[in-house]
Amino acid sequence: MRRSFELVLLLGVSVCLIGCSTGNKRITEESCTKRIITGETTKAEVTEILGKPWMVSEHTVEGKTKEMWFYRYHKDNTTFLDLVLFGVLCPVNAKSDIHSFQVHFSEDGIVESITQSKMSL
Repeated sequence: MRRSFELVLLLGVSVCLIGCSTGNKRITEESCTKRIITGETTKAEVTEILGKPWMVSEHTVEGKTKEMWFYRYHKDNTTFLDLVLFGVLCPVNAKSDIHSFQVHFSEDGIVESITQSKMSL
């Protein structure tokens, strides 16, 4: 009985850990990000395309206040085989992709620049 419980618990945890993702998946879709055009797209349009940002930062340079919007997406690519071979809670063998998308706005609320990156762990 105890062995069955352990097996069910292990299987349940494994299913929960495989393929989990958090954040805004739209930043990984070119059909969305290509619609944001430097020098043209407004804050309202970015919100319409990508939704609310994960974080907003303001900074003042030479008396001009500008905003930077941050979006993120984390996708866990750990497979069931990884879990079986290396253990359920072994972070050393975890496989994931972390996407980052930052939109820099001019003082008048128009996209000034975009920074996009992806890191695979």
